[in-house]
Amino acid sequence: MAEANGFMKVLGEALANFLKESEMSESEASKAVGMDRARLNTYTHGLANGKRRTAPAELLAKACILGFKFEFQGHTIVALKDGQPIPAAEHQLRLEFTRQFDLGENGGTVAVGLKKPPGKIELSVSLRAVSE
Repeated sequence: MAEANGFMKVLGEALANFLKESEMSESEASKAVGMDRARLNTYTHGLANGKRRTAPAELLAKACILGFKFEFQGHTIVALKDGQPIPAAEHQLRLEFTRQFDLGENGGTVAVGLKKPPGKIELSVSLRAVSE
Protein backbone atom coordinates (compact mmCIF):
# COMPACT_ATOMS: atom_id res chain seq x y z
CA MET A 1 0.00 0.00 0.00
CA ALA A 2 2.89 2.39 0.72
CA GLU A 3 4.15 1.95 -2.86
CA ALA A 4 0.69 2.87 -4.20
CA ASN A 5 0.71 6.04 -2.07
CA GLY A 6 4.20 6.84 -3.40
CA PHE A 7 2.95 6.47 -6.97
CA MET A 8 -0.04 8.74 -6.26
CA LYS A 9 2.22 11.36 -4.65
CA VAL A 10 4.61 11.39 -7.65
CA LEU A 11 1.67 11.42 -10.10
CA GLY A 12 -0.11 14.23 -8.24
CA GLU A 13 3.01 16.39 -7.99
CA ALA A 14 3.87 15.81 -11.66
CA LEU A 15 0.33 16.68 -12.74
CA ALA A 16 0.32 19.85 -10.59
CA ASN A 17 3.69 20.89 -12.12
CA PHE A 18 2.40 20.18 -15.64
CA LEU A 19 -0.65 22.40 -15.08
CA LYS A 20 1.53 25.20 -13.71
CA GLU A 21 4.09 24.98 -16.54
CA SER A 22 1.41 24.85 -19.25
CA GLU A 23 -0.47 27.75 -17.58
CA MET A 24 -3.63 25.64 -17.36
CA SER A 25 -5.85 26.24 -14.34
CA GLU A 26 -7.32 23.34 -12.40
CA SER A 27 -10.74 24.53 -13.60
CA GLU A 28 -9.68 24.26 -17.27
CA ALA A 29 -7.99 20.91 -16.67
CA SER A 30 -10.95 19.50 -14.76
CA LYS A 31 -13.26 20.31 -17.66
CA ALA A 32 -10.84 18.74 -20.12
CA VAL A 33 -10.60 15.49 -18.14
CA GLY A 34 -14.29 15.40 -17.20
CA MET A 35 -14.29 15.83 -13.41
CA ASP A 36 -14.99 18.63 -10.99
CA ARG A 37 -12.14 20.90 -9.90
CA ALA A 38 -12.30 19.93 -6.22
CA ARG A 39 -11.86 16.24 -7.05
CA LEU A 40 -8.93 16.98 -9.37
CA ASN A 41 -7.38 19.03 -6.55
CA THR A 42 -7.42 15.95 -4.28
CA TYR A 43 -5.14 14.23 -6.82
CA THR A 44 -2.80 17.17 -7.43
CA HIS A 45 -2.50 18.42 -3.83
CA GLY A 46 -3.74 15.54 -1.68
CA LEU A 47 -6.22 15.37 1.17
CA ALA A 48 -6.10 17.21 4.48
CA ASN A 49 -4.55 14.13 6.15
CA GLY A 50 -1.61 14.22 3.71
CA LYS A 51 -2.70 11.16 1.73
CA ARG A 52 -3.64 11.11 -1.92
CA ARG A 53 -6.66 9.58 -3.55
CA THR A 54 -6.05 6.76 -5.98
CA ALA A 55 -6.54 8.39 -9.37
CA PRO A 56 -8.47 6.48 -12.01
CA ALA A 57 -6.49 5.35 -15.07
CA GLU A 58 -8.87 7.48 -17.16
CA LEU A 59 -7.49 10.64 -15.48
CA LEU A 60 -3.93 9.70 -16.41
CA ALA A 61 -4.94 8.86 -20.00
CA LYS A 62 -6.89 12.11 -20.48
CA ALA A 63 -4.08 14.18 -18.91
CA CYS A 64 -1.60 12.59 -21.33
CA ILE A 65 -3.84 13.58 -24.23
CA LEU A 66 -3.48 17.17 -22.98
CA GLY A 67 0.30 16.81 -23.35
CA PHE A 68 1.14 15.48 -19.85
CA LYS A 69 4.14 13.14 -19.76
CA PHE A 70 4.54 11.03 -16.62
CA GLU A 71 7.70 9.26 -15.52
CA PHE A 72 7.80 6.78 -12.63
CA GLN A 73 10.63 4.44 -11.66
CA GLY A 74 12.26 4.63 -15.08
CA HIS A 75 9.03 4.18 -17.06
CA THR A 76 7.37 6.91 -19.13
CA ILE A 77 3.66 7.22 -19.86
CA VAL A 78 2.80 9.60 -22.69
CA ALA A 79 0.03 9.94 -25.27
CA LEU A 80 1.02 9.51 -28.89
CA LYS A 81 -0.64 10.84 -32.02
CA ASP A 82 0.45 9.25 -35.28
CA GLY A 83 3.33 7.65 -33.35
CA GLN A 84 4.64 10.97 -32.01
CA PRO A 85 4.25 12.52 -28.53
CA ILE A 86 1.65 15.27 -28.38
CA PRO A 87 3.42 18.61 -27.76
CA ALA A 88 2.05 20.46 -24.73
CA ALA A 89 2.24 23.74 -26.67
CA GLU A 90 -0.76 22.69 -28.76
CA HIS A 91 -2.86 23.00 -25.64
CA GLN A 92 -1.67 26.32 -24.27
CA LEU A 93 -3.95 29.31 -24.06
CA ARG A 94 -4.10 31.45 -27.17
CA LEU A 95 -4.92 35.09 -26.49
CA GLU A 96 -5.33 37.93 -28.93
CA PHE A 97 -6.28 41.55 -28.18
CA THR A 98 -6.29 44.54 -30.52
CA ARG A 99 -7.49 48.02 -29.64
CA GLN A 100 -7.25 51.40 -31.35
CA PHE A 101 -7.32 54.65 -29.37
CA ASP A 102 -8.20 58.02 -30.90
CA LEU A 103 -5.90 60.73 -29.60
CA GLY A 104 -8.41 63.47 -30.27
CA GLU A 105 -8.41 66.43 -32.59
CA ASN A 106 -5.21 66.53 -34.68
CA GLY A 107 -3.70 63.82 -32.46
CA GLY A 108 -3.90 60.69 -34.60
CA THR A 109 -4.39 57.17 -33.26
CA VAL A 110 -2.52 54.55 -31.27
CA ALA A 111 -3.13 50.85 -32.02
CA VAL A 112 -2.11 48.25 -29.44
CA GLY A 113 -2.07 44.52 -30.14
CA LEU A 114 -1.27 41.63 -27.80
CA LYS A 115 -0.98 37.99 -28.87
CA LYS A 116 0.00 35.01 -26.77
CA PRO A 117 0.73 32.10 -29.07
CA PRO A 118 2.23 29.02 -27.37
CA GLY A 119 5.58 29.76 -25.77
CA LYS A 120 5.78 33.51 -26.30
CA ILE A 121 4.05 36.89 -25.98
CA GLU A 122 3.86 39.35 -28.86
CA LEU A 123 3.10 43.03 -28.26
CA SER A 124 2.68 45.53 -31.10
CA VAL A 125 2.16 49.27 -30.86
CA SER A 126 1.67 51.59 -33.82
CA LEU A 127 1.18 55.34 -33.97
CA ARG A 128 -0.62 57.07 -36.80
CA ALA A 129 -0.34 60.82 -37.11
CA VAL A 130 -3.08 62.88 -38.66
CA SER A 131 -2.15 64.13 -42.14
CA GLU A 132 -2.94 67.68 -42.94
